[in-house]
Amino acid sequence: MRRSSVSPAPARSASRPFASAQTVFRDPPGHRLNPAALSSRNHRYRGGDMRQMKDRTNQEQELVGFGTPTQTFVLLALVSALGLIGFLAAGSIARSATGTSHATVSLRKTKLGSVLVNSSGHTLYMFAKDRNGKSSCNATCASFWPPLIRHGKPTVGPGVKASLLGTTRRSNGSVQLTYNKHPLYGFSLDKRAGQTNGEGQSAFGGRWYAVSANGTAVHKPPAVTTTTNTTTSSCLYPPC
Repeated sequence: MRRSSVSPAPARSASRPFASAQTVFRDPPGHRLNPAALSSRNHRYRGGDMRQMKDRTNQEQELVGFGTPTQTFVLLALVSALGLIGFLAAGSIARSATGTSHATVSLRKTKLGSVLVNSSGHTLYMFAKDRNGKSSCNATCASFWPPLIRHGKPTVGPGVKASLLGTTRRSNGSVQLTYNKHPLYGFSLDKRAGQTNGEGQSAFGGRWYAVSANGTAVHKPPAVTTTTNTTTSSCLYPPC
C-alpha cells in the first residue's frame, strides 16, 4: 500500500497579529442558497429602506410645515375660522359706517324750542339755498353738513307729520330724506344730542336753520342787549 504524504500546514506569520485578521464566512462548495430565504432577505432590506425613506419624508414635511394629515386638517380648520371671523368683523364695521337701517325723525326740546332731530337726538337743519326739494350741498359742504340718508323705510316719532316726510336723490345717487320738501342735514359741530350750533350759520352760499314740526325754519330769538351811559375823557393815563 502506498502512503500518501500530507504536507504540513503553513505556519501563521508572526508579523500578522491575530486581532487584525478578518473572518470571512463563505458558503461551502456546491451549496445552493434557498430562493425563499433570498427573497425574505431582500424583502427585509427593501423594507428597511422604505421605512427610512418614509421617516425622512415625514421629517421633511414637518420642516416645511405640513406635518401629519391630522395637523394639516387642524391648520385648515383654523384658517377657515379666522376667515369667518374676519368676514363677520367686516360686516359689523360696514353696518357701523352706514348707521341704522331706519332713519327716525322725531321732535326734541332745545333752547330753540321743539325741533326735528335724527335717531341719535341730533338737530336736523334745512339749507336756505336749496330749491324745489333738491340739495345744493355737496362735496366739502356735505362733510360739514352731512345729509340725512335713507336706509330702508324711515319712521317718524310723536309730533312729526309723516305726510311731510319725503325723499330726494342726490348727485352721487344716494337718497336723502326731506321734510316739507326741505332736504334735511346734520351739523358736524353738534357733538351732543340737543345742541343747535348750526342755527343761523351762513356757509356755502346760504343760511342754515333748524326745522319745526310744521316744516318751517326755526329762527333764533333776537338777543336782548342793554346799553349803559359811558363818559369819555381825553385823559388816557391818570392823574389828569
